[in-house]
Amino acid sequence: MTPQAGSERGTGIWRGANWVARALVAALAAAVVVTVGAGWSVRRSIEDQLTVLPAGLLDGLTNRPPAALAGLAATTPETVLLIGTDRPAGTDLQTVAGASDSVVLLHFNATRTRADTLAFPRDALVTTAGGQRPFADLLTTGGVPLIVSTVESLTGVRVDHIAVGDLAAIAELTTEVGGVEVINETAGTDPLTGTYYPAGPITLSGQRALTWARWIHDLPRGDLDRIEHQHQLLEALKVKITSGSVTRDPVKLKRLATAFARHLAVSQSLTLEAISSLFTDLGNVPKENLHFYTAPVTGANVLDEPLLKNAGTALNEDKAVPLPVTIG
Repeated sequence: MTPQAGSERGTGIWRGANWVARALVAALAAAVVVTVGAGWSVRRSIEDQLTVLPAGLLDGLTNRPPAALAGLAATTPETVLLIGTDRPAGTDLQTVAGASDSVVLLHFNATRTRADTLAFPRDALVTTAGGQRPFADLLTTGGVPLIVSTVESLTGVRVDHIAVGDLAAIAELTTEVGGVEVINETAGTDPLTGTYYPAGPITLSGQRALTWARWIHDLPRGDLDRIEHQHQLLEALKVKITSGSVTRDPVKLKRLATAFARHLAVSQSLTLEAISSLFTDLGNVPKENLHFYTAPVTGANVLDEPLLKNAGTALNEDKAVPLPVTIG
């Protein structure tokens, strides 16, 4: 079932998931600006802080979609699985504990003239070998391999690279850039921390920014408002990171780059050169060929497997994806 215009699912859950997709892509693209502009010492610091996921992480997976074959332009389609997590304190990124706050499939066609993102709503239900559960629970239940196998099974699209970002990065990054300005639609207090946020434009940094990103209780739209908070923070960070005041200051650039790397885990295939190449390609994709979709759900909020399989077939064949493009 496709979303109905004007329904809560059409204007809320669907759009909310794509706010996160857009923000994740924007944040990673901004990180490329830091990486590309970095000198040797900065790149060394990034490599020292970056977590690399185990080489055999996906070795136990079976019946995976085949790897893409090289095309006429000597390039191949590539797919990156972006996972945003709010991991518990005291856990490391290599084990990637905690719930997945967002999962986004980013697919490049072979000629890099088109890029499509497919966001999976965190509360949408998915059927696994262990039964039906919210998509957000997959990371806690089976780690990155379960998310990869589920996404590949649903879409038929092979995951080539993995990047896992930690929400706690917001505290460090907003501090390093001197704070970011966001619009708080509803004045209120986060009941878990007692932190009060007035309505209107506010400047956030550090723990106060992280709390705003996590705040969900007592908000008018609950999780949708939390998603919008995260979207605003990541968009504001992108603007600050790509500003001349950061890129022209080598000391600030190094601190920012290492702070970002501390909260990022990548598959071994995503070297700094690969990250730079892929997201430079993303920046060169014409705006009209950059599409954002949300994984479709049925009326019972269960992921619609036939529609997802059709979408995956279109991605593999470099055809128009038969899903509504999310706007806004």
